[in-house]
Amino acid sequence: MTINPAQIHLALNHVPVVLAGASLLFLAWGVLRKSETTLRAGLVLVVLAAVSGVPTFLSGDPAGDLIEKLGAPKDAIHEHEEAAEAAFIALLVAGALGAGCLLLLKRAHAKARLLAIACLVVAAVACGLLARAAHLGGLVRHGEELRR
Repeated sequence: MTINPAQIHLALNHVPVVLAGASLLFLAWGVLRKSETTLRAGLVLVVLAAVSGVPTFLSGDPAGDLIEKLGAPKDAIHEHEEAAEAAFIALLVAGALGAGCLLLLKRAHAKARLLAIACLVVAAVACGLLARAAHLGGLVRHGEELRR
């Protein structure tokens, strides 16, 4: 059995979405309750979400090329690609802020809370953009499993 690029993309694309959503919950709770342990968990999750976004994003072009050849509508693929690019950039920024905040927390820096709030805001934006990209990806007709 061989796995094609579209199947790889479909298998990977849920990971950053779920991790980003979970990170948002932990970040919000950690900031609101001033719980450093919960905040750290959220920061680790947002960094993991950003890291997991890399293979997901990189698998998108080969998947798009394949399903386009199989008859998926080009305009739907393009709209999903544009949304995914914006989501990926926001997720990378959130991940970088999360990593920076973890370093500041380790050093007990006074600006750690401010950076945590910035990370929370960017993570919320990233989650919204990821939800839009996921929705648009779901609208792309996937018939690749029918054609071998």
